[in-house]
Amino acid sequence: MATKDGRMILTDGKPKIDDNTGLISYRDQQGNKMQINRDDVSQIIER
Repeated sequence: MATKDGRMILTDGKPKIDDNTGLISYRDQQGNKMQINRDDVSQIIER
């Protein structure tokens, strides 16, 4: 995922978008469950 502030976030698997809360849930490279606001993400790219 690319954020609007220029960071790249590598995820383990496909991120899940929750339309009710506006949050994107994902697992980071270490397997930790994380969330980010959908408004902070500029694009999601599969590699």
